[in-house]
Amino acid sequence: MRCKSSELPAPQELPLSYNSDFQKDFIERSLLLIQQYNGQYDATVLMNCLLGLVIVPHERCFFELPCDPISDFEIKWGIPSSSIIGQGNYCQSKKYNPDGLQYSFRFFVHDLRISIAHFKIQPVPESGPVQSFRFCNDHGFVSEIPLENLREFVTKFANLLKTM
Repeated sequence: MRCKSSELPAPQELPLSYNSDFQKDFIERSLLLIQQYNGQYDATVLMNCLLGLVIVPHERCFFELPCDPISDFEIKWGIPSSSIIGQGNYCQSKKYNPDGLQYSFRFFVHDLRISIAHFKIQPVPESGPVQSFRFCNDHGFVSEIPLENLREFVTKFANLLKTM
């Protein structure tokens, strides 16, 4: 059943605007959404913010992302190393890894981007309250990240992007 327009709340009359640095504003607003929203769509808001945040570095600063090893993910990024089930093969690509580096945070972010952009994500469990998200892509990447760890990662990642 659809609501009649007379039953819908009136939209706020606020101008939609950004400062001259759209990228910085986008990151800061995403961080505010993550920190301030607490409602029934919490996991959806988190995933939407993550989508935007993983697109930014790929387009603007991919090679500036740190190359922290998986063993440092939990301390630095809130992601337990046990959450990485399968590493993607982008570290074998001359385009994305001209220096031949080992799988690292930079490639993890790239793998997340591909998973989310191609909607290869799945809530765990598939129905009911979300406990974690499972990400995968066609390049061998598989990760299942508990919701609280994903929130910590997104917050830390947004703070990193603000400095770039």
